[in-house]
Amino acid sequence: MYIPCYQEFRLSQTYQEGLLKLQAKEYEKARELLENVLKDPLLPNGQVDNCGSDGHLLQLRFLTLKNLATVFLQQGSNHYESALHCYLQAVDIDSKDSVVWNQLGTLSCSMGLLSISRWAFEQGLLCSPNNWNCMEKLLEVLIAIGDEVACLSVADLILRHWPSHSRALKVKHVIEESEPTPFSPRGIDKLEPHHVRLKFLDKRKATNHDLNDNGSTKKSNQNTILHLSEASWSALAGELLKILIPLNDSNKSADFRLIIRMPCSSDNPIKEKEGVNGSSIPANTESNMNEEQHQERRSSRLERLRSRKPDKEESDFTPTKDLVKLVPQFLEPFIMGESRITNLRMDSEDTTDTHNNESIDVAQFVHKTSKNYGVYHVAGMLLEEVGCRRISYQDTCEKFLELEELTRNLGESRTPECSLFLAELAYDFGIRSSDESIRSDFMLKASYHLCKLIESVALNDVDVSAIGSLLDNKRDFWVRFFWVSGKLSIFNGDREKARKEFGVSLALLTNTDKERNNLVSICLPHLKVMNKLTVDRVLHEINLLEVDFLMKNSVNEMMEKGLHLECVNLLAPLLSCMKDDHVSGSSFEKDGEGADSAELSALNVLIKACERLKPVDANVYLRCHRQRLKLLMAATGVEEGFGSQKSSNESELSKNSTTDLHPLLAEEVKAISQCTQEMKNSIIPCGSINGSVIPLRIIGDIQSLLLAVMCHIANICFSKKSIEVDNPDEDEKRQKCCFVDAAIAFFRLQHLNPNISIKTQIELIIAIHEMLAEHGICCASGDGEEDGAFLKLAIKHLLHLDMKLKSINKGPESTQCGDEQVLQEGYAKISGNDSNVEMASSDQLLESGKQLTEEEKEDLEIEIDTALDQCFFCLYGLHLRSDSSYEDDLAMHKNTSRGDYQTKEQCADVFQYILPYAKASSRTGLVKLRRVLRAIRKHFPQPPESALNGNAIDKFLDDPNLCEDKLSEEAGSDGFRDSIMSIIYQNSSILQQQPTNIDRSEPYMDVYGNLYYLVAQSEEMSATDKWAGFVLTKEGEEFVQQTAKLFKYDLLFNPMRFDSWQRLATIYDEEVDLLLNDGSKQINVTGWRKNATFAQRVDTSRRRSRRCLLMTLALAQTPIQQGEIHDLLALVYYDGLQNVVPIYDQRLNLPVKDAEWKMFCENSMKHFEKAFAQKEDWSYVYYLGKLSEKLKYSREKSFAYYDKAIALNPSAVDPFYRMHASRLKLLWSCPHNDKDALKIAATYCFNQSTKETVMNILDKSNPEKTPDDTWHMLYNDCLSGLQLCVEGDLKHFHKARYMLAQGLYRKGESGDLEKAKDELSFCFKSSRSCFTINMWEIDSTVKKGRRKTPGRVLEVNLAESSRKFITCIRKYILFYMKLLEETGDISTLERAYISIRADKRFSLCLEDLVPIALGRYIKALVSSINQIESGTNIHDNIALEHLLEKMFCLYIEQMNLWSDICNLPEIKCPELSESSLFGYLFKYIQTLEKNCKLEALEGINEKIRKRLKNPKLSNTNCAKVHKHVSMSWCRCLIINMASITPLNSRFLAEPQLPPLSDTTTNNQLLCIDILTDQLWQSTFEDTNTNTNTITNHLKSMQSKWDSLLLKVKDVVIKKPLEENLEAATVLLRSAYNFYRDATCAVLPSCLNLYAVPCQLLTEGHIESNLHSVDILEMNTQKKLLLWAYTLLHGRCITNVSMVIKYCEETVKLKMKKGGGSTSTTPTMHSVIAYQTGVVGKDVVGISGAKETTTLNVDPTPLTETKNPENAPNCDEGSTLLQEIETTPPVSQNHTFSSAVPLMVPCNNADETQGPDSAKT
Repeated sequence: MYIPCYQEFRLSQTYQEGLLKLQAKEYEKARELLENVLKDPLLPNGQVDNCGSDGHLLQLRFLTLKNLATVFLQQGSNHYESALHCYLQAVDIDSKDSVVWNQLGTLSCSMGLLSISRWAFEQGLLCSPNNWNCMEKLLEVLIAIGDEVACLSVADLILRHWPSHSRALKVKHVIEESEPTPFSPRGIDKLEPHHVRLKFLDKRKATNHDLNDNGSTKKSNQNTILHLSEASWSALAGELLKILIPLNDSNKSADFRLIIRMPCSSDNPIKEKEGVNGSSIPANTESNMNEEQHQERRSSRLERLRSRKPDKEESDFTPTKDLVKLVPQFLEPFIMGESRITNLRMDSEDTTDTHNNESIDVAQFVHKTSKNYGVYHVAGMLLEEVGCRRISYQDTCEKFLELEELTRNLGESRTPECSLFLAELAYDFGIRSSDESIRSDFMLKASYHLCKLIESVALNDVDVSAIGSLLDNKRDFWVRFFWVSGKLSIFNGDREKARKEFGVSLALLTNTDKERNNLVSICLPHLKVMNKLTVDRVLHEINLLEVDFLMKNSVNEMMEKGLHLECVNLLAPLLSCMKDDHVSGSSFEKDGEGADSAELSALNVLIKACERLKPVDANVYLRCHRQRLKLLMAATGVEEGFGSQKSSNESELSKNSTTDLHPLLAEEVKAISQCTQEMKNSIIPCGSINGSVIPLRIIGDIQSLLLAVMCHIANICFSKKSIEVDNPDEDEKRQKCCFVDAAIAFFRLQHLNPNISIKTQIELIIAIHEMLAEHGICCASGDGEEDGAFLKLAIKHLLHLDMKLKSINKGPESTQCGDEQVLQEGYAKISGNDSNVEMASSDQLLESGKQLTEEEKEDLEIEIDTALDQCFFCLYGLHLRSDSSYEDDLAMHKNTSRGDYQTKEQCADVFQYILPYAKASSRTGLVKLRRVLRAIRKHFPQPPESALNGNAIDKFLDDPNLCEDKLSEEAGSDGFRDSIMSIIYQNSSILQQQPTNIDRSEPYMDVYGNLYYLVAQSEEMSATDKWAGFVLTKEGEEFVQQTAKLFKYDLLFNPMRFDSWQRLATIYDEEVDLLLNDGSKQINVTGWRKNATFAQRVDTSRRRSRRCLLMTLALAQTPIQQGEIHDLLALVYYDGLQNVVPIYDQRLNLPVKDAEWKMFCENSMKHFEKAFAQKEDWSYVYYLGKLSEKLKYSREKSFAYYDKAIALNPSAVDPFYRMHASRLKLLWSCPHNDKDALKIAATYCFNQSTKETVMNILDKSNPEKTPDDTWHMLYNDCLSGLQLCVEGDLKHFHKARYMLAQGLYRKGESGDLEKAKDELSFCFKSSRSCFTINMWEIDSTVKKGRRKTPGRVLEVNLAESSRKFITCIRKYILFYMKLLEETGDISTLERAYISIRADKRFSLCLEDLVPIALGRYIKALVSSINQIESGTNIHDNIALEHLLEKMFCLYIEQMNLWSDICNLPEIKCPELSESSLFGYLFKYIQTLEKNCKLEALEGINEKIRKRLKNPKLSNTNCAKVHKHVSMSWCRCLIINMASITPLNSRFLAEPQLPPLSDTTTNNQLLCIDILTDQLWQSTFEDTNTNTNTITNHLKSMQSKWDSLLLKVKDVVIKKPLEENLEAATVLLRSAYNFYRDATCAVLPSCLNLYAVPCQLLTEGHIESNLHSVDILEMNTQKKLLLWAYTLLHGRCITNVSMVIKYCEETVKLKMKKGGGSTSTTPTMHSVIAYQTGVVGKDVVGISGAKETTTLNVDPTPLTETKNPENAPNCDEGSTLLQEIETTPPVSQNHTFSSAVPLMVPCNNADETQGPDSAKT
């Protein structure tokens, strides 16, 4: 309806004005405006669809009602009722506004309407579960009502949100009090409601007082007030019975008038009709509420509530799922056709919708009877009223019969309509009762009322001639009469009378004389069994009488004679006379003898006859099952209209119904499932079964009936409040089985329609599964079936649908050929006798008449996968998905299986179940079954012992006596299969092709024959997918063995399975590849040889791989397969020939070319030739050329193979490289004048011009060109061809670079050595390092582009294995280091030696090359050292020292390898022996000593000493070297201390330092005497080694330093000059280190120390023969330490232990401070790095200042003076300086580190210095 915009605007404007008035508190004007809005006809009066056009107007009405209610509240309590009506209408429009519900509850509570208040707050909580106002107010309202159970639930709800809520805690504590006080209020009776915002008019304590007052009022007025709980006829009858029953029992007077009070919502029928109270709210009056509260509070649940445990509480406030309603909710959408039974639910809904009309009628009746004469009067009027109205059936209609009995004897007559109504009602209740006595009582009541009806009609003095008119005027009345009369006659056994009465009823219904009075049907809404009377129904009853006659006479004889078709033709028309539109349920009656009804017996006979007919008449067959199911449902009390079922949570089961199922009903459900299963095989694409078309409505009717049965079972079995039975366990089990059977039958019925879509089929399976899961029985069994009956059925069907979808994607050809065969073979077995999984027609693949798109197919596959996952998970407890993380997506149902298969039988059943699907599935499908297969294999870990005994497969693979040469020779021939099978099964028949010792009667043979292959396929994870080095571990070895075992087990049962042999060969071949590839990178050659297991595994796997491939070749069907297998076999043989790591080291351990090696070459050639015969591939002839070279066939043959490979693939670089590399090898191995070799090489030249030139020369024998020139031309041509292989994108084709370097090296011309090194250096150089492995594995996956040479395109076509790559690296390194040595590239060799040890990628596999690298490095060093002559050239001396230092450092690092290096084949030579190497070490030590490099000697001594501490790092030669170092160190110390010791004997006039202790001053002086003869002796040197060298060195040192040392004779040791104090500190530290470290050498006694008293000191030297001189006897180390200490401190200390203690404390103090000190107190100085050349090695030195300077050491005494008092004046100082200046300087090489600059200070610092002093 179109509404103009201005009208809507006018309404909105009025509403806004009303709001303004409300804000201004002008309530009257606001009320008037808002009421005008509500009265406007534009506003809708009720709730409408939100998507309608008047949705916004409905919202305006809602807001207006809310604000109008606010206006009424402001006007006072007199307007509360109006406000209440406004709120009720508002919530009827919008039930989601919790604020309105809160206001409604608060208002109704203040009015005393506690039921409405409770209902409002509950609804508010449903809208807003966390609404505190509603929760707290509801708690108080429940206290006021007295509902203890609900009150406790709300308190728990509050405490869940607020655990410390004081009011809720108190309420909970009071209600749950376990020990109440006797004779005192208990539980909720102790509580009083109170809330800040709620008003309670009456406290519960005043209830009895009010009732007493009301009672006294009733007595005084002789009136009785009757309060109705609801506005219904049954409620009114019930209230009347409450009054009549006590009156009849006590014979009291009924002389009082009834005042009937309607509920609040029904007080005003006019308002009710207008929709003011249109909502279905349970309203009540105040007094009635008090009565309800009293009953609720005294409920029988109180004691159970108080005694129950807290953890088992059930929340009555929280709504639970209604299991009865779930059944139609899930399955109703799948009912086929427009079933009439489905419409029954709609009819019941319509009846529910008219419930409000009943309340209006009741209100009108109450108004009409307001002036009644008492309860009997009202009861009579009520019976007449309901009799005329024919009210809708309710379970409480029995009250009318009771009411009639109580009022029967009052003398009032019933109208015929009332009597007929009561008779029909009594008959309906009686026929539904299962108790014979109760049934008889009801039938007597029905007969009584019919008699009263006849009596009433007869008393009217009806003329006989007027009977026809009477029947005609009330035809529906008399049809009903004769119908009921006929049914009673049948019950009484008078079938003839019944036939006549049914005839009259039929005649009245079919009377066509007057068309206007023709009846179609008569509605009987007050009856349950027969709520509509039709012609078909009456005719059916007549036919049943005929059937009964036939059953007693001729039918049984016909069945005995086998006249099944005649029997069907006779009975079917009688039993199936009704149209499908008018199917109704007959009563399940019994005759007087108690036998089954004739209709049921006839249906049994008819069904049996249909089953025996071939073909089956499906139409009649299903109609009979439908009718029999209806009869049995009626016997059980199952309502056909499943929509009208009420759960037992809402209404109790009627007295006439039973909680047990009729045993025949469960059998019928099972029979329907079985018959549907049988009929599916007969379905043809047109939708007919055996030529008879089944109306979908019949199938829909049966589905609807099954749905009603499931609803009934859910009501009586799955409800918590179901009536208890004698044996609940057995009954519930039987009922649940029937429930599952009904679901299965429902599922199977759907597939009688062949045109149903796949999507619908999937959705039905999911719906049934979810429905069963909600009831907790998805894995339950049907009657007589195994567990999980439905799930197994669903899985079969889903797997079938999945394969059908996949067959579409494979195309028409594959669908017709492959898949159809798989389906027919596989699913004939999967279904067995169950034809549920039929071959669906192509029409099933259409959705809504359209062909499925790819996206739709994908969606369907996803749905199928999801449904399959859930079914498998519930049935077997296993997840089909490969990733277990998805397990959370699957629902864990109540009875989900845990997949714990306890027996082999269970596993075998599961395996047989999934076997057809597994066979037809791809690997992706098998992955879904992985966990299932794993669980099954736990019970079948290996084949039976009978199969494992004499395992033919293992014997074939490992037999050492098997001749592979013969098999390789026969491979590919016609009789090869029989030959190899005879070898495998020597004791078996070739025709059987299987071992005879396997017992084929094994009960699980199907499992053994397929399980291991499927497990292997599903677990197909190669060892290649594991981490690097996996197969080298024990775990990896076991992994390969277990994987191979699966295929070997399978081959025991399926020896002709091609895939198993091929996969087994692949497994062993992969193991060999991984062992060698990973081993080449992670294990060096030495480590591989130490572990014999690795080599054994390689040999075993190679042998097994070859034999598996031979068997695979025998089973190959096509030439293509045979060619591929020949190729694999040839490569396996060829792989055993290669010189690769880690088996061979390319140095000493090389392949032995024995008979076995030659056999491998020949077998490989044979298979390559056979493969080439099948397919001309360039790689085959390429390998043939390489094998020809290995077998040393003629060069022409191998070159011809290479040439053919180049012709087949001109772009391949591999044959091109191999051709010219082989030509190069030929040229450098043949003499230059070998014309035959030159011709062969010239035939395949790279440059055509070179070929022509060379051939002309060779043919004409041109004397101008010598053979050597020809050779060089061809050689250069080969190099040019190889050069092409490394240009452009092929720069990393390293094989060609290596061959180029080899060619240049072997060419041997000037500059070729450097060219060879530069060519190969590409593989070992980078921009950051002079040596690094810059090589990459040759990969064939990336094709390269065009090269520099025009017209030539080369690409890499053969990939390189890891072991081959590592082998190349080793070969290239060995050759490259040889080139570096010969070119003298020491720096690169040094870097190579370091890099090979430290390279993170290749250090493991190159570890055995470290000694070779070191040897090449040493040889280069030795060669360089020998080239440098030691002389006066300072640069040569420095270079020599650096080289010697490198040699010494190498010795320190690798001293244990010294002897091994010298004996290496690549290194061994006469010039390089171990003794000569030690000579270079001694030469280095002598050089340091010669240059007085004290710190360097001290540093190398420290390194050697550390090596000596570890026996593993030292040897005897190391000790010898240490002795030499110690002696050189000692001599350097003596020379350096002598250089700074003052050579005069007078004391210096300077203050002495305090003594070390508190003792008295020491008056002795320390004198020293150097014995030079002892110092230069070589007694303690190694005189057997390099004797001449050492002697010459000592003589040289003696001649250089004797001039200084001879002066140190009886010299008093005094403090040196100030400029030498820092040097003295260094010397003390070095002397202390020498004392600690020099322990391995016995030093000569070259020093004499003695103490002399001061008074004996004379001018000049001290006489040593004085008797008072104290000679110090100690070793040389201690003497040096005393000398150094006295020299630094200037005083004599003869106690060495004190000096040692001083040095130790100084070291400790230094370590604590962490750095040096520049104070005047001498301290030990820190260690600094001493750089010894470009190598950068560190030695120990001294640091005491920021800079380090050098001090020239001169043999001439530096501080010698002639002043006996040792106190020179300025003139003497000047003279001394002049002497120093005129003294010739010592060579600059003789230096040692010092911390202070060299200077000679003047002792007379206060005197005026001369010009010379100033100059200094």
